[in-house]
Amino acid sequence: MIENGHVIWRRSAANVNIFRMNEVSMTTGLFQEDCYVHLTKTYIDNTTELFCSCGMYGILLQLATISIPQDNLDEVDLSDVKCCHMRFFNEFIIDHIPSLLNNSSRSENKVIEMLEAIKDQIDEPICRMPTASDKTLKFSVYCDDDKTCTFVHITDNSLSCHSGFCHAMYSSSKRKVQHLDKTEAICPHLNQLKVHADKWMDILVITADSSDSVYFSGDEDEEDVIPPALAATAAEDIKGHRFNEETGLWEYPSLSRHIPSQDCSLLLQQAIQLRHTFCDANFGRDIYGYLKAVPDGGYYKLQPPNVLDMCNCGAGYAFPNGETIAVSHISTVYTSHGPVKHKIWYRRCLSGTRECNIGPGEKEAIHFLTRDTGAGDEFGWDFVDHVLNSYISFGSYCTIMNSLYKRGSHNSASFMSNNTFIAWFFSWISKFNLEYRQTCSICKFTPKMLAVDGTKTGINIRHSTVVAIETPTNDFTVDPCHRRN
Repeated sequence: MIENGHVIWRRSAANVNIFRMNEVSMTTGLFQEDCYVHLTKTYIDNTTELFCSCGMYGILLQLATISIPQDNLDEVDLSDVKCCHMRFFNEFIIDHIPSLLNNSSRSENKVIEMLEAIKDQIDEPICRMPTASDKTLKFSVYCDDDKTCTFVHITDNSLSCHSGFCHAMYSSSKRKVQHLDKTEAICPHLNQLKVHADKWMDILVITADSSDSVYFSGDEDEEDVIPPALAATAAEDIKGHRFNEETGLWEYPSLSRHIPSQDCSLLLQQAIQLRHTFCDANFGRDIYGYLKAVPDGGYYKLQPPNVLDMCNCGAGYAFPNGETIAVSHISTVYTSHGPVKHKIWYRRCLSGTRECNIGPGEKEAIHFLTRDTGAGDEFGWDFVDHVLNSYISFGSYCTIMNSLYKRGSHNSASFMSNNTFIAWFFSWISKFNLEYRQTCSICKFTPKMLAVDGTKTGINIRHSTVVAIETPTNDFTVDPCHRRN
């Protein structure tokens, strides 16, 4: 669990430490890829107590107390009841916590080295967790009100807090996304998501199906308003219409803002050659099928560029002493051999404005759709070649890439889903700022009518007005670019 980055240190205080780990299947004994537990160590009155939210610990507690009367439960010593997470914690982690917190000299002990790498999420209010499906977002949420971590899931436009206490004490441990800003009567964990919407709202917007926004599932009142957290998303974006009629450009959102590298450029070739070193023959794969990019199994790090210019909000990036603020997150970057986990560092301006963040990707020829998904520019050019030569669809291309991954390794993680790849490609190609409008030789950019030869054109046919053509209204003759016999 440590080597593959699925143990995260979530909370560190004088009397409590909380770790997030993968759940273990009680039928197969294997780690579950997208199911998680919280292990909590508390130190009160010179007594150390452990609690785990896994199903196995609950069963062990029931078996240990099944024959004991309820009035005598407080007298029972349950210190010997331990699940696999507790045993793992006691044997490998607990003895190293003091030295890690004191930032003492680093040890050659591999466990300590790995624990150093999982300190990034300590005391973060929200921590995104990897999931097998892009239709569900999962978060580990820490709340100061009750000093605990719990899980919150976002599925089908709904947020759900998985805390049993919140289910019992709050009538609103579940909320629709668009209702989140409308009331204060929500459980403390949902309130954390509301306060820190900037950490997950952009992911929710971009990973939505372009034909059906995640914000509207058909059961909302007509008077619903878009919450302030969504104010940055234009109404046309929510409808899926991302063509700017004034500029003639596509405006698909993405985390990357730079122009992608040109096909066959030296920059792209060097980036591809580097990514070719991420293969089974060099460092192998982790237990989830992701290629390892470094010998010790950690993350491949992408550093932000040095920024000397002033940011858009005017705060700047450097303090008077020259120090800058850098933040990081874990992202999956798809390569020709398989997906690779990267640790992405971003340069943040002094005011913390998200729009001013500057991250890597340009010199590495990587286009990031969201904080979690990125791919090399070669995938965009490869899909263009396939379309021009074989008229392939998005779904067929994803199927080919999955077959290619499995051909290289049966244990390989999957390629992007169809919807994710569609969103990635259109956001990638829109960054070229290409002009797609064709000028009419007669009307220029203000046509009086449009004749369509049996084809639906444009972004959506509902945005056009169709009038039957009976007789021409002028004597101009237009030589068509295509003729059909």
